[in-house]
Amino acid sequence: MSATAAARKRGKPASGAGAGAGAGKRRRKADSAGDRGKSKGGGKMNEEISSDSESESLAPRKPEEEEEEELEETAQEKKLRLAKLYLEQLRQQEEEKAEARAFEEDQSCQHLYTFTGHRDAVSGLAFRRGTHQLYSTSHDRSVKVWNVAENSYVETLFGHQDAVAALDALSRECCVTAGGRDGTVRVWKIPEESQLVFYGHQGSIDCIHLINEEHMVSGADDGSVALWGLSKKRPLALQREAHGLRGEPGLEQPFWISSVAALLNTDLVATGSHSSCVRLWQCGEGFRQLDLLCDIPLVGFINSLKFSSSGDFLVAGVGQEHRLGRWWRIKEARNSVCIIPLRRVPVPPAAGS
Repeated sequence: MSATAAARKRGKPASGAGAGAGAGKRRRKADSAGDRGKSKGGGKMNEEISSDSESESLAPRKPEEEEEEELEETAQEKKLRLAKLYLEQLRQQEEEKAEARAFEEDQSCQHLYTFTGHRDAVSGLAFRRGTHQLYSTSHDRSVKVWNVAENSYVETLFGHQDAVAALDALSRECCVTAGGRDGTVRVWKIPEESQLVFYGHQGSIDCIHLINEEHMVSGADDGSVALWGLSKKRPLALQREAHGLRGEPGLEQPFWISSVAALLNTDLVATGSHSSCVRLWQCGEGFRQLDLLCDIPLVGFINSLKFSSSGDFLVAGVGQEHRLGRWWRIKEARNSVCIIPLRRVPVPPAAGS
């Protein structure tokens, strides 16, 4: 590359005779552009280009062969720059793929970092989908936001009046929490630094799960399961005694709801208790009712539930005791993780179709 071309690429004038030659070439380009503009009757653009050409008309002209060489050199430089840019993009893509493969293949469970800050037991964790933003909640009544990519603390959210029992999040920059004995479900809007408060259960709200970005399901120790919409402060649907009653006649108490789960962006919900079964429910139109689909026998406290992303199976965390306290013990239960295969039933075609 010549000194003139290098100086032009850096956006700085070259010194000495080279600068004069470069200026002459730029002026001739302007002259040529001005001539083309005039031939098209360009109006205002013609005036601007013509004025610029007249101010530089004293520059000496060079043979057309030199102009063609200059234009050919500039085109080659452009091709070289674009090629380098393309190679850099390919390199970045390969690095990202390699990083993703390394993450998938790393099953060592090696300890990387410890986030400290909560003053009591941590009761819930959830990543914002597709990001390194982590939400945590605790019996200290707070919600904390962390940046896992930088191993850093972001902020603390306050509002609950009792130990927070559970938490969930999806792709929006917000999370939802079950407030335990304070009787509230809360939606935390992180960018707005605000929260929405929902009421409906009569007991301790011990579990919560987002169905989609606009609806969620929660369970309480009063035996009820609630469906919520973010636009309503009261439940859209409330299923009382969702797992039935236990105890002597006249002293019956509802089975506590210890876990809930939803198959993302569908109408399928699962609930767990210690009633010797997991229950599957279908949300009615507009999430305004819950219809029981079936019971899946399983002995023990169903302390957690999670659908696979494809909906092919349901994972249940089973314990001899409730995850939040040692009130009862089911001796015949096994502390275990159970994988429950699910079978999709084809929908029969509508009549006349």
